[in-house]
Amino acid sequence: MQDFTIVCAALISITSLAALIDHRSGIIPNYLTYTALIAALIVHGIARGPAGFIESAMGAAISFFVPYLAFRARAMGGGDVKLFTALGAIAGPGIGLEIELVSLATIYLYGIVLVTTRGGLKQTVENSWRIALNLFLPRSRRKPVQTESLTSFRLGGAILFGTSACVVDHLWLSGWML
Repeated sequence: MQDFTIVCAALISITSLAALIDHRSGIIPNYLTYTALIAALIVHGIARGPAGFIESAMGAAISFFVPYLAFRARAMGGGDVKLFTALGAIAGPGIGLEIELVSLATIYLYGIVLVTTRGGLKQTVENSWRIALNLFLPRSRRKPVQTESLTSFRLGGAILFGTSACVVDHLWLSGWML
């Protein structure tokens, strides 16, 4: 249990710092994400041997995949991808994916509320379909996306929320917060 609370503290600390920096500058810096990733691999490897290192590496790899696809579609920044990767390395594959899912669901819901209240839901849905379809079409058949109608979000806060929700959930289920 003590090891898990240390993991939780690391997750909250890193995502809090990332959210603060992202809020202020719009960037999640490499020094934060790479340091967290490398430290997670080393600490898990030392604490639990080769199995710990492998689980940490698997968490990083699995948590990298979906955000990387979003990055390739220009739907997510590189710092967000690297932060999800580092969180997966710290938390392992299961909790890493939970953090990712809750974080992305949070920002998607926020986005829907925002574009709906601004009256741009129809254009946003059209842009989303174009972006998704363009991933599978050859360059000559891709449809242009109106960049002026796109809305960008800083994900740091949503990642902090998703991480916090998962940490509280797991601490609650483990009986630590009863």
